[in-house]
Amino acid sequence: MLRQWLWRRPWLLPRKIEEVRVLLRGLRKTGAVDAELHEVLDRVFNISRLRASDIMIPRSEMQVFESNATREEVIETITQCGHSRYPVIAEGDRGVVIGVLLAKDVLTRRGEMDREFSVKDLMLPAHKCPESRHLNLLLSDFQKNHIHMGIVVNEYGEAAGLVTIEDVLEEIVGEIRDEHDPEEAAESIRAIGDGHHVIEASTTVSDFNGHFQAALDSEHHSTIGGLIFEQLGYLPQEEEVVSIGDFQFKVVEVSHRRIRQLEVFQGRQTHSAT
Repeated sequence: MLRQWLWRRPWLLPRKIEEVRVLLRGLRKTGAVDAELHEVLDRVFNISRLRASDIMIPRSEMQVFESNATREEVIETITQCGHSRYPVIAEGDRGVVIGVLLAKDVLTRRGEMDREFSVKDLMLPAHKCPESRHLNLLLSDFQKNHIHMGIVVNEYGEAAGLVTIEDVLEEIVGEIRDEHDPEEAAESIRAIGDGHHVIEASTTVSDFNGHFQAALDSEHHSTIGGLIFEQLGYLPQEEEVVSIGDFQFKVVEVSHRRIRQLEVFQGRQTHSAT
């Protein structure tokens, strides 16, 4: 009864995000909140800090269609890439996005061969947002406007990249894979000789500890990739090395703004970057 009375006192409630995080860490240590739920809740707070420019796919990596693309070119690209939405650009300039083409709008019309094909006739208006748009507001934009893709524009109004609702949600719940994504390796920890192992960054800290008889711990993350990010304070580049406890971690693969794979060695041996 005393605990319930205290929780109802407004002056005892957290007033800042950091105070809430301290409270959540305390709840995790007592077991009231498990590690996975704690990580999701912590990520929810992060999306109010992150901006569209932090998670966008740069325009150089966007898979786009030109406005004058032929039916054959469009169908071939959709078949190879498997994406559901594609920015449409004008006159070969990736900085000028004039619309978004949905794959289903093309594929459902594949039988209409006698009809003149036009990307401009099929495309939808492109939702644009500034690079500085915070992810919590961007997610609200997606929900209100019933859209799944936004074109991120710079201060000059040029397309700087794109961001999808899936990208935003992954910042909360972690990586979302579908049937078009590459299959995960059968084992998340694989020996490669000389005491070295390759591990998936999605390996949980508890699984890692169980495999290596270790005692690594993270206040904010339940995966090894999250632990590496926490240790560095930024997204590392490939070949970058970090020491945690008795382990050396070398970043093997980074993609879509996430650590994917690591090489681990127990001991103080260092790796030379190539």
